[in-house]
Amino acid sequence: MAHTIRWLTIRDAADRACCQTATIQRAVRSGRLRAARVDGREELRFLESWIDEWLIDQLLPEDRDIDIAIDAMPLAARGLR
Repeated sequence: MAHTIRWLTIRDAADRACCQTATIQRAVRSGRLRAARVDGREELRFLESWIDEWLIDQLLPEDRDIDIAIDAMPLAARGLR
């Protein structure tokens, strides 16, 4: 069975992210959010996964590698046991 890709408009993307369309536009301009242009025009389209990834990136600290490394350390090495 073929999988249909659903492209979101900027309004759909803003609704999914619970924010204003201006926030989506700023994220695209700054390069933090992926977007596809329709026929080279100003009209943007988004995949749901792009919005979800952007939202997750907003929640995580800037230096994720440090947090991941600390979480991977044994409790004894962190002085917690």
